[in-house]
Amino acid sequence: MNTPPLFTGSCVIFWGFQTGLWLPALVMALTLEGSRWIAWRWELSFSRYRHISAFCGILFFCAALYFYASLDSTRAILMVIQWFPVIFFPLLLSQAYGGTGGIDIRILFFRYRKKNDPHRTSVLPVLDLSYPYACLCVLAAGAANHRSPAFYLAVLALSAWALWGHRSKRYSPVLWAGLFSVAAVVGYAGHVGLHQLQIELERKALEWFADRLERDADPTQTKTAIGDVGSLKQSGRVVLRVAAEAKDEYPRLLRESCYNYYRSSTWLALHSKFAPIASSEDGAGWNLLPSGDPGPSLLITANLTADRSMLPLPNGTIRLFDLPVQAVDRNTLGAVTARGGPGMVTFGVRYSPTALMNAPPNEIDLMVPQAEYMGLDRVLDLLDLESGPAGEILFRMQRFFQAHFNYSLSLKRPEPNSTPLSDFLLRTRSGHCEYFATAAALLLRRAGIPARYVIGYAVHEFSPLEKAYVVRARHAHAWTQAYVGNAWREFDATPPAWADIEDAAASGWEPVTDLWYWMTLRLSRWEWPDVIPKKSARLGWAVVPLSIPLFFLVRRKRSAASKARTEKRRDVPAPRPGADSEYYLVEKRLNELGYSRKPGESAAAWVQRIEAKLPSRVSPDALKPVLQLHYRYRFDPKGITVSERKALEEGVRSWIENLEEH
Repeated sequence: MNTPPLFTGSCVIFWGFQTGLWLPALVMALTLEGSRWIAWRWELSFSRYRHISAFCGILFFCAALYFYASLDSTRAILMVIQWFPVIFFPLLLSQAYGGTGGIDIRILFFRYRKKNDPHRTSVLPVLDLSYPYACLCVLAAGAANHRSPAFYLAVLALSAWALWGHRSKRYSPVLWAGLFSVAAVVGYAGHVGLHQLQIELERKALEWFADRLERDADPTQTKTAIGDVGSLKQSGRVVLRVAAEAKDEYPRLLRESCYNYYRSSTWLALHSKFAPIASSEDGAGWNLLPSGDPGPSLLITANLTADRSMLPLPNGTIRLFDLPVQAVDRNTLGAVTARGGPGMVTFGVRYSPTALMNAPPNEIDLMVPQAEYMGLDRVLDLLDLESGPAGEILFRMQRFFQAHFNYSLSLKRPEPNSTPLSDFLLRTRSGHCEYFATAAALLLRRAGIPARYVIGYAVHEFSPLEKAYVVRARHAHAWTQAYVGNAWREFDATPPAWADIEDAAASGWEPVTDLWYWMTLRLSRWEWPDVIPKKSARLGWAVVPLSIPLFFLVRRKRSAASKARTEKRRDVPAPRPGADSEYYLVEKRLNELGYSRKPGESAAAWVQRIEAKLPSRVSPDALKPVLQLHYRYRFDPKGITVSERKALEEGVRSWIENLEEH
C-alpha cells in the first residue's frame, strides 16, 4: 500500500469509533497495517481475484437483504453503507498481501470476468485501492450521522495526513498549511450553507407540492394534528378570493365540510350521503335550499380542478350562480361538492345566515369517546356547564377559552397517561384551532348540547390590489356548530389572536408572491373568458409587460421602507416592535370580562360594538386616541415618538383604572 504508515489503519479505527464496531475495526486495522512488516505474500491469479470480487458482491447482497428485511428503507441504506468497510475488506486484504501492490482493474467489471474474455491477455493498469478504501471508511463513518464538530475535525486531520506527502516541494509547509486551513474554513462554511439550502429547498418543495395538490377536504373524514409533535406551518399561497357587495358585509367563515363522530384524533362524517342538486335551465345555477330571504351575495374565486372539489361556502348558502360545472352534490351535513370544474372559476353565492344547511341532530351528535371523559368532566365541573340554558353555557365556555388558553402552532408531546385532548385542556392550554374546535364540540356534547366539527377557511384579509378578501392556505380553520334554539349555530372557541399570529409568520416575499398569484388569476381568466366578465378578460394581455416594473416597484418600496426604519432608529430611541403595545392589556382585560372579539373584527369596530355593555363610568371615547396611537405604533413604518409612547401607556393605565373602579 502506498498510503502513509498507519494511515489506512487510522481510517478504519475512525470508522469503528463512529459506528461502534470496535472489534471488527481493531482486527481489520491490525491486519492491514501488519502487511508493512510481514514479508510473505500470496501469489493470487486473476481467477482468485475474480472469486474475491464475487465474494464481496455476495456479502453486499446479503447485507442489503438482511437490513432491508429488518429495518425501514432509509435506515437500511445507512446501515449497508456503514458496513462497506467490512464488505469490501477482502479486496483490500488481497491487495495488501498480494504481490502486485494493487488489483487487476478488470475484476471490478463483470464483462471482464469471463474466462474466455479476449481482453484477458491485454495489459491493463493495476488499481491501488488504498486511498479509495480510506475514503470508503470516512463515508461509512459519516453514515453513522454523529452531528458534532469532532467528526469534521477528524476528517480534516485525516485529509491533511493523506495530502501532506503529496504536497509540492516548491512551496513552504507554512504556506501549504495556511491554504489548507483556508480550505477547511471555506469547506465548513459551504457545508453549513448547503445544509441550510437543503432544508430551505425541501421546505419550498413541500410547499410547492402542497400547492399543486391543494388540500381538498375529504367529506367523509379529516385527520387532525391533535397529538402530533413539532411545528405546524402553512403556506401563504392565496387559495380563495371573496368579493362582497360591501366591504364590511361578508361572512367571517367559509365552511367546506362537517363531521359528527370523533375517534383517535380523527373526525368522521357518519350517515352523510350525497344527493345531486338540480341545476337551472342554463346549467350554471344551483338551488341548495328552498327560496326564502335572499340575503347578501358574494363572488368567490376558487380553483376547481379535481374530479370532485369541495366548495367553500358561507353557512346558510341558498343558491349558487354562474358556476359552470357538470354536477353539484350536497350531503346531509351540509358539505357541497362540484364535479367537472373548469379550473380557476369565479362563481356567485347568495346566502342567508338564518338558513339551515345541516340535518337536525341525532344521537351521534352527543357521542363522546370514553377515553376523553376524565378531562372533559373536570372542565365541566370547573365551569359548572352541566346546568343552565344553552346560551349561558356557550358564553361561559367562550370566556373560559379566551381567558385561560393561548393559540400556538408549536405542538408539545402530551403526558404519557393522558390523551392529547385532555393534556390540552388540563396542562398545556395551548394549541391550534383543531384543539379548540374538538374540545368545544366534545364539551358541548358532555353538557347535553348536540355539536359538530366544521373545517373551512376564515376570511379577514382585505387586498386593496384586488379589491377583495384574499384567503390563504394558512387561513384554514376549524370551528364548532352547536344546536341551540332549534338551529345550528357557529361557535368558534379559538382565540381571535390566531389570525395575527399566523400572519406575523408570513414571508417577507409575500407581496411579490401575491403579485404573481394575481397575475396567474388574470391569465387564467383570459383563458376562460366565458365564465368571467369580458372587461376583465380583456385586461389579461397587460399582465405580462406590467409584471417586471411592478416587481421592481415593490422591491424599491421595500428598500425605501427599510432605509426609513434604519434612520428612525438612529433619531428616536423608542422601541417600535409593536407587539409590546400597552393596548393589548385593554384587550386582555375585556376578554377576561367576557367581551370577546370576533374573528376578523377590527379593534375599533369591537370597541364600538361593546360600548353599550360597558359600565357608565367608562368612556369609549377615551379609547379613541389610545387606538390611534396603537395603530401607528403597530403598523406605521415611522413608528411613534417617546412622548407619544408615554401617552399611550398613560391612556391605557387610566382607562383600565376607570374600568376597575367599584
